[in-house]
Amino acid sequence: MAALQLGIVQDYVPRYRFPFFEGLVDRLSDAGVRCVVIAGQPTGSLAGRGDATETASWLRQAAPHELVVGRNGPRVYGYGTSRHWRDCDGVIHLLRGTAIDLHLELLTKKRSGRRVGVWGHIGRTIGPPNPVDTMLERWQMRHSDHIFGYTQQCAEAALAEGISAEKVTPVMNSIDVSALLDAYQILSTNDVKDFAEQYSLTPGKTFGFIGGLDAPKRVDFLAEVLDYLWRVDGQIKLVVGGTGELHHLLAPAIQRGQVVMLGYSGSNDKALIMRISQALLNPGRIGLVAVDSLAVGIPILTTDWKFHAPEYDYLAPERDVFESRNSVAEFSQLIIRTSNNEKVWPIHSRKSYPLLNDMINNFARGVQKMFA
Repeated sequence: MAALQLGIVQDYVPRYRFPFFEGLVDRLSDAGVRCVVIAGQPTGSLAGRGDATETASWLRQAAPHELVVGRNGPRVYGYGTSRHWRDCDGVIHLLRGTAIDLHLELLTKKRSGRRVGVWGHIGRTIGPPNPVDTMLERWQMRHSDHIFGYTQQCAEAALAEGISAEKVTPVMNSIDVSALLDAYQILSTNDVKDFAEQYSLTPGKTFGFIGGLDAPKRVDFLAEVLDYLWRVDGQIKLVVGGTGELHHLLAPAIQRGQVVMLGYSGSNDKALIMRISQALLNPGRIGLVAVDSLAVGIPILTTDWKFHAPEYDYLAPERDVFESRNSVAEFSQLIIRTSNNEKVWPIHSRKSYPLLNDMINNFARGVQKMFA
């Protein structure tokens, strides 16, 4: 009997997703399913992050089309054809009301014979909800063969929409943190001190930021916070691991020596940022950085902004994450209260976190259910 073939459609494959797909392809192969990933290249603000996977044996590069309806309106997205996965017995799309490909697959799946799955954010919006988009996503879930929720809360949101439990798998979205933990473990006290002396960083007054410098991370808000902090306590500084289209908003803080820019950061830079920092600052969307922070044991400071990603639910309030009200002054005061006037570097302790291997196993089980 020939192996089943599965296609997973993505906007693009960022580097942090590479270990997941690599592991999933191997796991599904053991179960008699050949898996390919169909993906384009990042566009818009995502292109500025510089984190796209270029080649892999399981990657089919394609060129999706997108159309923004109106100024800042919904983004209609799709490959416009099923030719990229026509040879597949099943296909998994991102849950998105404006995904033309997904609608076509669901409308024609009886004729094509392909199983259709969806995965992504369910029940937690990462932007102001659009009623039409919400209605379309509900239709997509009800007509799909299987739903892969990012977290347990996402799966419960699907069940609340009347989807049967047999059709829903919480994958517990995660990333590979092994290299980060190895790098964190081997950092010596001298490494930390040398870096601090190079950039005039004060123990107890140093914070970190890890992620793309784009609108979802609210870099404009962060720039205002840095202006406020500079007026109150010039010793509080920020080490940034990331790049993006809003990099220029941090230029004043960089020029006055308040911000240290490391650019796109791999495991070594991220480990150094976390080791030297009191906490990570993230006034905007918190996503998979939640897994990094739990693995190392460094808290995140944020605001009560409404549009965090599902992984925010992994964090325990007042232990792993501390919130202020959504204002520049109150977030700045939270940072000031978290700083340590005794001038000592923090000692972080690891906490439990979702493992990548478990995510791979969960997703593979969901695929088998989809084909059952």
